[in-house]
Amino acid sequence: MIDVKLTDAEGHLEELIEEAAAGEVVVITSASGSAVRLVAIPRDERAEPPPASAVVGHALDRFFGTWSPEQAAEILQSIEMFEQVESFWT
Repeated sequence: MIDVKLTDAEGHLEELIEEAAAGEVVVITSASGSAVRLVAIPRDERAEPPPASAVVGHALDRFFGTWSPEQAAEILQSIEMFEQVESFWT
């Protein structure tokens, strides 16, 4: 593990980043006691994510759960009557 003070890290940041990318644990501490750890990010995670408006899918499923195909069919069947529009003006 590399533990370096912020004042010492300022001139060697590129080297510290290379060390972290190689798998070394790099911790930078400040005089106030705050500390950060440099963590390597895999190449496939560095790509810019799509805009939030374009993301559709299961990103929030872990918060809400998912439906089985049987449950989805049951829900769709139960709301089927709301899919029909009736004219009240005739």
